[in-house]
Amino acid sequence: MKSLTLLTLFGALAFAQPAALQIQEIRGTIASVNLVAGNMPSITVNVDGGRRSTVRLGSIRYLIANDFNPKSGQPVVVRGFPQPGVDLVAISVELPKTRQKLTLRDEQGRPLWRGGPPPL
Repeated sequence: MKSLTLLTLFGALAFAQPAALQIQEIRGTIASVNLVAGNMPSITVNVDGGRRSTVRLGSIRYLIANDFNPKSGQPVVVRGFPQPGVDLVAISVELPKTRQKLTLRDEQGRPLWRGGPPPL
């Protein structure tokens, strides 16, 4: 009976849904665009109150393929989730002045450049 209980518990854990991401939104102005060889591009955003947030974007190839070129000084709206090493990992980035919006990941955080569902 004990082995059946363990087997049932293991089966339930194997099919468990991942924990929901803590999605956040920030609004501000791009302070810098950070391109470092070997790392994913990121932006530093000046947020209200003088705080700065580092936002990891995604594959440089995906950004280029979608003609997405954020620049310092542009207003920005970012939806993303926190992750160690950065303040947010971007799900979507919107540049209101140019009316550009790029969806980088789905709501579970899966990168779209790796064959995820198309952006809405």
